[in-house]
Amino acid sequence: MPRLVLDIDGVLANGQYIPENERTVDKFIILNRLYKEIYFQELSRIYDIYLITARTFTDAYWWTNKWLGFSSVFMKGLFTGIRASEKASIIMALHPTVVVDDSPIVMDSLRSEFVHPELILFDNPFWPENQAYDRSGVLRVKSWDELYNYLISRV
Repeated sequence: MPRLVLDIDGVLANGQYIPENERTVDKFIILNRLYKEIYFQELSRIYDIYLITARTFTDAYWWTNKWLGFSSVFMKGLFTGIRASEKASIIMALHPTVVVDDSPIVMDSLRSEFVHPELILFDNPFWPENQAYDRSGVLRVKSWDELYNYLISRV
């Protein structure tokens, strides 16, 4: 089964940037979901879904599962506390087919791999570097509806 790797903050959760020293459970648990739960159900029939996040607060794994709610049933793995500079090596170890992230740093790190997965940059209007990012081989999507329709159509 193809593997789909999704970032959480900026892809599954609204894209507001939270400075590293302010990243607490209280800040993350109130973030709105950008996706519809039915999307996880449908995509999990086609892809093995892995989630990866830089969330580093105490019990980030537990709190993130709580935040995901029912959607957590459909994922194959969750990785928390992963900094942008470490994401590419962890993502590549998963041998993904598609990676969706809002970080230009992650996109560039993955693009530097000789053989890399399909890369999708999720639009984040709160992040100037995201807005300025334009590289060949990276598809940009602006919403979960657009992402879902694309992922369904490619299989």
